[in-house]
Amino acid sequence: MRALITVAAAAFLSGCSFLMPWNQDLTVNAKPDDAQIFVNGQAEGKGKITSSVPRNEPSEILVTHPDYANTNRRVGTTLSATGTADLVGGYILLLPAIGLLSPGAWDLDQETMTIVLEE
Repeated sequence: MRALITVAAAAFLSGCSFLMPWNQDLTVNAKPDDAQIFVNGQAEGKGKITSSVPRNEPSEILVTHPDYANTNRRVGTTLSATGTADLVGGYILLLPAIGLLSPGAWDLDQETMTIVLEE
């Protein structure tokens, strides 16, 4: 009976990261306000934007303006609290470790950034 409860709990709790959103909002503020912002090669807008990006992949930010030097930034990823729980659960029960394959196991290193262009 104890083994059955353990297996049922492992199946129920496995891969909690699969339940997390696979994207995360990234907000970029650019100065000057009319600077163009690109996220992962896509034009997102000018001045201030919020873009939904994959949690498990680094994001590339480019800010341009004809009167200023272009600026690039990269936002990396780190293991999320849910991913850490899957890691610990995987150590104990093995099954939760499959959650580490999900984008929900990761967080962006930075959710908000300000980029000031220089002339």
